[in-house]
Amino acid sequence: VGFQLSDKSIVVGPIAIFSQTIFSWDIVNAKDINEATLSLFTVLDPSLDVLILGLETQHKYEDIQKIKKILHKYRIRNEIIPVQQACGIYNHLICERRYVAAGLIPPLICQSDIRKVPITENVNKADQNK
Repeated sequence: VGFQLSDKSIVVGPIAIFSQTIFSWDIVNAKDINEATLSLFTVLDPSLDVLILGLETQHKYEDIQKIKKILHKYRIRNEIIPVQQACGIYNHLICERRYVAAGLIPPLICQSDIRKVPITENVNKADQNK
């Protein structure tokens, strides 16, 4: 799963997004966030006004604090929030012409979120006709 961009294109998996650029972010979930995986954001000069991290699900306070400690070391202001909120905040800050980036992890899919696609319906009909 991934993200639909404003031009209707689809990007699969976690992404690192800047005002003019999108990169695939080589993590699976928020537990993979560490100093090495944050290096994409920490090496920037000048440093970001703020880094928005949108996580796929709720995480323990201790896990969030580990990430914040790394970002504090590099003096990067940050917001670590659920990905659904992170996208809106990122877009708002970009519209204000702020120097921001976001690391976004697609939300987890619940069984109730899965929609039937036409091919599945056709397979089900074919099975009924047997």
